[in-house]
Amino acid sequence: MKNSRLFQLIRQLDRKEVQGLRKFLASPYFNQRKDVADLFELLWLIKGKSNLPDKQELFRHIYSDTPYHDGNFHLLKTYLLRLIEKYLATASLQDKPEEEAALLMHYYHQRGLTGLFKKTVKKLKQSLDQQHLRDGNYYEKQRDIVWEEYQLTVNRNPSGDLPLNDLTTWTDRAYFSQKLRQMCLLAAQQSIYRGASEQLHQAQHALLPYVEATGLLRLPAIALYYHGYHVLSGINALTHFQTFKTLLLLHYNAFEKQEARELFLIAINFCIKRVNAGEQHYFQEMFALYQDGLAKGLILDHGKLTTFSYHNIVASALQVKDYDWASEFIEQYKMHIDSPHRETAYHYNKARVAYEQGMFEEALSLIHNTHFTEVLPNLAAKAITLKIYFTLKEFDLLDAHLDAMINFIRRNQLIGYHKENYNNLARYTKRLVSLNSFDKSSVRNLREEILQEAVLTERKWLLEQL
Repeated sequence: MKNSRLFQLIRQLDRKEVQGLRKFLASPYFNQRKDVADLFELLWLIKGKSNLPDKQELFRHIYSDTPYHDGNFHLLKTYLLRLIEKYLATASLQDKPEEEAALLMHYYHQRGLTGLFKKTVKKLKQSLDQQHLRDGNYYEKQRDIVWEEYQLTVNRNPSGDLPLNDLTTWTDRAYFSQKLRQMCLLAAQQSIYRGASEQLHQAQHALLPYVEATGLLRLPAIALYYHGYHVLSGINALTHFQTFKTLLLLHYNAFEKQEARELFLIAINFCIKRVNAGEQHYFQEMFALYQDGLAKGLILDHGKLTTFSYHNIVASALQVKDYDWASEFIEQYKMHIDSPHRETAYHYNKARVAYEQGMFEEALSLIHNTHFTEVLPNLAAKAITLKIYFTLKEFDLLDAHLDAMINFIRRNQLIGYHKENYNNLARYTKRLVSLNSFDKSSVRNLREEILQEAVLTERKWLLEQL
């Protein structure tokens, strides 16, 4: 029962949903079986317990002295699952009046109720015009309205004034806004999905010139993904990034929250890519985007913040030396991290702030008293420890630490980039320790090697030590 779809779904319901579901199950229109409602109440009561009763005991609670029947209990669970899903679908319509109106519009068209059809269409158009959204879904809804109008008109008067121009306009807008969004997804994932490059090549040559020539770039839902595609694919990316960012900050509110979040991540990930390529000034861009995204409520996903974002936000704040903001952020957003990783992420980032402010003892204490269960945060903490030992000239501790770090990298399965990066940091640090600083040729050669190293996130720090 613990791993069943039914129980997992019930555990995710919130109080408001439970209140609505109880009314739904009590309605004879939707449910005429008391045992279905009884099963729900029982499962809701035990949802937080670690030791769950078995299905025979649950059956006994509902049917008293009736002998257990596995088939009947399975059917009971199936009925309850279907009713919960029906309730969730029904409840979602209450938050989307346009969806309800669209269903009514289609019904009135099918039944030939022209007066009610026209009244519903007028109401639906007014509702769409009054909302702030101008995304791909908005254009699809407009296309569907015109399509229903066209069908009604052509059936009654085939030679009349048909809304074909409007139908073409809304269809183009709906198609290109969604197609360009898909192209962005493909561009972002082309290193993972085989064949994506060929698909992108075909789409790029077929679609982009048409979009450019037809004036569709005046629409934010198309322009953002047009420029976003160039940002992701690297085609004149720097110029397109600035246009993309300007449009995003002006028109983010034209999209549903989740889609606006995806658009912000396109811009942020571009900055991360440039930073990893050694263009440190993009930290300022990244920091500004994170601040904007947090202020607009677009960085968190259903109230949760990934450890990746948590670390990157702190990194960007530290790079622009806004230590107070970083410290405040660490405290304010700690509880938005999933509990298994919360304490590690919290102490690691506090250690980063302490290190950047020169409070080395505090940074070491935070690292040494934190149990890092994940490989990459563990290595990042080791990198901080490495830099502190070097700065304090604790070369015996540093030597032992470097050996332990190299062994740790060797023992753990790492993605190639991270393995190469941390191996390079340890290797160049060892060479720094043994370097004769009076040998100008050796210093010059080491500097050149560090500058030429392809994968080295601590390049700036290593060069500063020289």
